Amino acid sequence: MLHHAAAAVLRHAAAAVLRHAAAAVLRHAAAAVVCHAAAAVVCHAAAAVVRHAAAAVVRHAAAAVLRHAAAALHTHPDCNALSLSPNHSPTTPEAAPST
Repeated sequence: MLHHAAAAVLRHAAAAVLRHAAAAVLRHAAAAVVCHAAAAVVCHAAAAVVRHAAAAVVRHAAAAVLRHAAAALHTHPDCNALSLSPNHSPTTPEAAPST
């Protein structure tokens, strides 16, 4: 009888240990999933910020290049014919007919 009781106690203790270990594994796995998801969200957001900043830098640089080129064309003496300003004549003084 004592032998059966000891075996029952051991089975009960083993089942409790297994349940506790399974619960710990599940908690650890759930925590790992949550941490991985949070890290993925943070990394995705950081990558989006970097992409947005890089695109803004490229747009700003392209706009500066275009402004610089437009200013150079506007002030260059040989490019007055390309100007859209009505104050500029399409002919330069050198190309005017002589009298």
